This record gives sequence, structure tokens and C-alpha cells, in this order.
Amino acid sequence: MLDFWGTPYEQTKDFHNLNIKQYWTPYNNLYNSFLGFAIRGPPTNLFPTWKLDGSKRPPGKYKFLLWGKLPKYFSEKHYELIDKIMKKYNLEAVATIHDEKKQVPSIITNLGIVEHGVWEKTLAESVFVMGFGDPIMGPTPLEGIAAGCAYLNPLFPETKTLGMNRKMPLDSQHPQVRDIYGGEPYVYDIILENHDHVLATIGRVLENLDKGLIKPYLPYDYTIEAITAKVANDLATRPEMSNDKFIFIP
Repeated sequence: MLDFWGTPYEQTKDFHNLNIKQYWTPYNNLYNSFLGFAIRGPPTNLFPTWKLDGSKRPPGKYKFLLWGKLPKYFSEKHYELIDKIMKKYNLEAVATIHDEKKQVPSIITNLGIVEHGVWEKTLAESVFVMGFGDPIMGPTPLEGIAAGCAYLNPLFPETKTLGMNRKMPLDSQHPQVRDIYGGEPYVYDIILENHDHVLATIGRVLENLDKGLIKPYLPYDYTIEAITAKVANDLATRPEMSNDKFIFIP
């Protein structure tokens, strides 16, 4: 079973009474089977040259991507912070928000819901992806880093626990990505309420970009090749995954 949040042993009786190793999850935990996300980075022809060779960015206005497709993920205080970022660093804020009621301020370039090619191009042209607390643990930061972006990871004032998995405490929007990449130079914890802290962190991101420390990077475990091999191997070698009626064709 594909299980985004993970299911500990105590909860299996509520979910089909399966062996806990029969749950495939996108991130490692202590009880289920790790599968991962199948991430495909943008084709290299979409990247600016400086992202590929690690050279300093040419002068110009650069984009950063706001993570979240619904207006409810953003508040007026968030928009105030975004405005400060744009003015201090001469950046363009880009979003892909489904905004039927026109709630997104005009200072933001909102593309709406886009097809995958536009999404890849936007990531390739951006310098960082910025979270605002929700949604939690999606693939966007992985896609962004695969496209040569940094990820700004908001810390929560208090640890959150997901109702679906009471054994997964969260100190931030995406602690798994921080663990996968080991923090900086790819992942930066931020305190959204402290605007000076966020602005200083972005300054550090841009410095690291210009030093060539942030390049397109995707760990092998999250490639399509790795996911395909993992599924085939699990179904072929693990008794708890076997099912005579199921045939896997890569």
C-alpha cells in the first residue's frame, strides 16, 4: 500500500490489518518500507548556464517560487514578508496558486495551475523555493533542489503531530528534506515571524549560489530508476510483499 504519512504498528488494525512492512512511504521511518518519491529534474536545456557550471549569476532580476497551490496557505503577514524580500534583493515572486477569487496580491506573478513543462521551466529559472508552513512534506522541495534551487524550510513554533501518524512529530514544514540533504547549502531553516532572520538567510542563499555551492542535485534514492528498481526488488524478494495475482512490469 502506498502510504504518504506512514502507519505505525498500533494503527494497522484501523487500516486493513496489513503487515507494517507492506506500507510503502516516500520518506524513511522506523516501521514501514521506504519507497521514496520518483523525481525527474528539468531537462538541461531549461537551465541557465550559471546553474550548470556553478559560475556567478549575471546581473538581473531573478525569480523565487512560493510553495503552495491554494490561497489558504498564505496570510497578509506572508505577503508583507514577500514584498520585503522582493525589494531588498530585486527578486520576482512567482506562484502557482489556484486563485478563483483573486486573493493573490498583484505584486506576485501568479501563473495559476500550470502544466508540467511550465512547472519545470519555472523551477529551472528560480533561485530558491520558499515554504510558508503548508502544505506539509510534499515533493516540491525535492523538485526544486533537483532544479538547482535552495529550499527555505519554515520552523513551527511548536512541534506538530499528524493525526494520521501519531509517531511522526514535525518541527518544520519539511524536516525530511533537511535530513536528506543535511541542511545547508541546500536546505535552510527559517523563522517566518522574524523577517530580519529570513532576509539574512536569503542573503546567505544568494551568496552560496554565486559561490557555486548550489547546483542541480537529486539523490539517487529519489530517481525514477531507483524507485522502479526498488519496487521490482521488493515484490520479487520480500514475502510480505508477494502476491501471485500481481505482476510488476517496469
